Amino acid sequence: MRRSALTLLTLACFGTAGAQTPNVGIAYAHVALEIRFGDAGPTTFELSGSIYPKIEIPGVLCPTTDC
Repeated sequence: MRRSALTLLTLACFGTAGAQTPNVGIAYAHVALEIRFGDAGPTTFELSGSIYPKIEIPGVLCPTTDC
């Protein structure tokens, strides 16, 4: 779901930007490490993370500024 929404947003940005190119970057990234100590079992590790994009489209949504 998240990947298809990002794809649609990216296509919409390129479709509406016209001659001006949107600035695409990373707003922030999140990484989590979870360590579980089992009662009788072995210790398990789980690493998860996310990247949240930032897209600035000059002049499309806010004609006087970049937003």
